[in-house]
Amino acid sequence: MNITAITHQGFHRNHNEDYVQYVYNQTNQLLMVACDGMGGHNAGEVASTIACNSLIESFKATNLITKDQAKEWLRVQINNVNELIFKRSQSNDDERGMGTTLCAAIVYHDEVWVANIGDTRAYMISQDKIHQMTYDHTFVGHLMRSGELTDDEARQHPQRNILTKSVGTSRLIYPDIMKYSTKYKDFILLCTDGLTDELTDDEIKSITNQSNDVHQAAEQLIELALNRGASDNLSIILLDLKAGDLE
Repeated sequence: MNITAITHQGFHRNHNEDYVQYVYNQTNQLLMVACDGMGGHNAGEVASTIACNSLIESFKATNLITKDQAKEWLRVQINNVNELIFKRSQSNDDERGMGTTLCAAIVYHDEVWVANIGDTRAYMISQDKIHQMTYDHTFVGHLMRSGELTDDEARQHPQRNILTKSVGTSRLIYPDIMKYSTKYKDFILLCTDGLTDELTDDEIKSITNQSNDVHQAAEQLIELALNRGASDNLSIILLDLKAGDLE
């Protein structure tokens, strides 16, 4: 399977609160996870690490997860992660209020189940199209969905990064969990907002399609974002759907 994960601190942060990872379970099924932490005293890094590692370790221990089971597995595991982070934040003053975005994808040979909380995104990319599979849980994302802001206005809005949902900041969360067909699609991309704050969807599609392999494509995406200043941490997981068989 042709897949890569890259993260970069960016130029204006003193540490990296992003965490991205992928894993195969005992029956060679694939889970991709990307998180972007938040909170003082480096607590965002703690939250994103807990969230990502918890999902990865739970999935690694599983056997075959059928397509019918994927939605419930994601819902239960993300709520378990939320409880872990919330309880820890309540017991440690330095970590109080910490949280993280979370985007996870279980990939099958003909479809993908995607779950998200926050503004870490999942995209499906083909030669002629890029489709954002997730909805941004942000103040600006709400305004866009209600027709009050255009895409261009949203990109420049001073409150574009204010989250309306995150993992670990409240006792209960309700992740979006959606199913998409992978038929006629070439790539799946998970990325934090450090990338999408700097690059347009069309730029992401163009660079991904023009590169010879996913690692090269991911490096080029990161490099372009860095060339534009990259004020935030930025992270990518990129999967080439054409490169191998999935269970």
